[in-house]
Amino acid sequence: MISKGQTVPEFEGVLFKLDKGLAPSPIESRYGFHIVEVLNKEPGIQMTYEQVSPAIHNKLSQQAFHQSLCDYLFTLAYEADIQGIEMTLEQENIFRG
Repeated sequence: MISKGQTVPEFEGVLFKLDKGLAPSPIESRYGFHIVEVLNKEPGIQMTYEQVSPAIHNKLSQQAFHQSLCDYLFTLAYEADIQGIEMTLEQENIFRG
């Protein structure tokens, strides 16, 4: 089962317009060509804030933890007295997924 946001946009742009059955031609994406057969289609439903609130909270908490961890590791590396290797650290280059 594939939901919106799980694949690359150029693939989804074609995929979700297809009817049930074998696609009339392969779908091209940045990963190559794909032969697709749609076995089932289910309409999406709008979820309420109460339904998605726990997932939003979890995602934001994970992002905050990740950012704090990156900042902490940057500080440790920046303040460390490392000899024998040249390290160039810049905080704006720290990945913040």
